[in-house]
Amino acid sequence: MAPLFRHTASSATPHHGPYHCTQIECAATDAAQCTYIDRSGDACASAWCASHQVLAHGAAYCRRHANTVLALSPDQEVPSWQLPAVKDRMPSLVYWVAQEISPDVRRSLSGHHLFHDHIDATPVLHVREGDGHFHWEKCWTAHRSHGTPTTVSLSVRDDRPTTLVCRVRNAVVYRSVPPWISADEGGSRVGPDITPDLRSAFHKALVAAILSGTSH
Repeated sequence: MAPLFRHTASSATPHHGPYHCTQIECAATDAAQCTYIDRSGDACASAWCASHQVLAHGAAYCRRHANTVLALSPDQEVPSWQLPAVKDRMPSLVYWVAQEISPDVRRSLSGHHLFHDHIDATPVLHVREGDGHFHWEKCWTAHRSHGTPTTVSLSVRDDRPTTLVCRVRNAVVYRSVPPWISADEGGSRVGPDITPDLRSAFHKALVAAILSGTSH
């Protein structure tokens, strides 16, 4: 299982500041504020110590907003005018789950399509739909010398912002609110000893659905 907090290789030096850490039960008082400022100028009000901040593109973020900026551009800083609203958790959710399952997706596409030329992946993209809604989407596509490409996608739509949808060849193979999110929405307190089990069960079910979809 991947670690809950990740530091990017390009920015490995923690940031410090004069704030109390936002992490529950953390007593640190040298936390740096999350540097995320969205396209409307709204800023994230959280602050994180060296143990709980996530570093991306040379800046300190909370976990959600680090995932957001990495989702949009893994390799370089994203201009603030391109950043989604502070409260928008959708690109972060898609990116985080995609990072967890990407090796399994690639193995699935490789194992069932032995004659593919290559597999490519998109960043997390903002896609406007014909009915006025939009979704955030990550895709992996196996290209073959003969036959049509096979695409696996993860997406979250704006009118169902906590529901993750997985498609194989445009057919829905899995749709679910991740259990750690549904527990939070229901007012339950998910402890750190329970959360890894919830994550593991969710990812196993998602990968099993992808394997089933790509084998047909």
